[in-house]
Amino acid sequence: MWQRLKLFFTKTFFYFFGYLPLPVLHSLGYLLGSLLSVLPIRVTYYMQRNIELCFPELSAAQRKKLFRQSCREMLKTFTEMPTFWVRSQQHLLSLVKNQHAIKPMLEAVEQQRGVVMLGMHLGGYYLKNAVFAKHFPEAVNLFKAQKGVIGDVLMQWRDRFGGRLVTTTKKGVLVLYRHLLDGGLVGVICDHNVLDFGNAWVPLFGITVPTTTLPAKLAAKSQAPVFMVIMERLSWARGFKMHVLPLPDNLASLDAEQATLQVNHMIENVIRRFPTQNEWHYRRFWDRPKGEPPLYKTQEKQ
Repeated sequence: MWQRLKLFFTKTFFYFFGYLPLPVLHSLGYLLGSLLSVLPIRVTYYMQRNIELCFPELSAAQRKKLFRQSCREMLKTFTEMPTFWVRSQQHLLSLVKNQHAIKPMLEAVEQQRGVVMLGMHLGGYYLKNAVFAKHFPEAVNLFKAQKGVIGDVLMQWRDRFGGRLVTTTKKGVLVLYRHLLDGGLVGVICDHNVLDFGNAWVPLFGITVPTTTLPAKLAAKSQAPVFMVIMERLSWARGFKMHVLPLPDNLASLDAEQATLQVNHMIENVIRRFPTQNEWHYRRFWDRPKGEPPLYKTQEKQ
């Protein structure tokens, strides 16, 4: 009974905020983000520490400015999220100003070459679900299920426009391989460690971190092209701009470690290009090589 009530109230919350105009949602996110930036809490510590680790060349004033802007963009991510989950596909497509950007991916699928689509937690990343469901209705996407009532709600809505979801298990990865070899499109998040196996220790912003080798293995297995897809949030609630960024053509010929390094190079380039829209609160540098000191002051990964 209590679980059903939590689901009901969560869905009500999503529907209420999801149908507010985007300028209202982004204004709310801006205000909440401004408040967040002055709170001495765990999430703001991780944000500031990650910015410090990734941009040591910036002055203290420049890092503080980036931190404040990132807080506002992060809260916009949360306030706009209900829109992506409850509004119609037609409405969501109207928010994307350049859907033609996916032309190279369409051509690859038409040639039955298959496509590996890499995603990042940056900008309006959930919005791409609506775009790719329209053009690739049989796509297979790998995801890690979230816990709690929010995870239950999102599980019901993730594939509402089509496509197939598989979990981060060996069975799910096998489904990805098969669909890719059949010439289809598969989607993988690459800036988190979504797998408990298959990681390589490679640098990101000069810091060695465990990084999933799955994109590299998919490319090597299928010889399919690999693209990074980013949904840039435009200023003043003008919508979103899609960026389809090809990874090097020789990715499939590299060994897993070198190919994974190329993926991290792309991630770093994207973050440098859109620094305020990155998910800075994620503890990306928590895991360290054996014998290396921790980079965060907290002792427990909470």
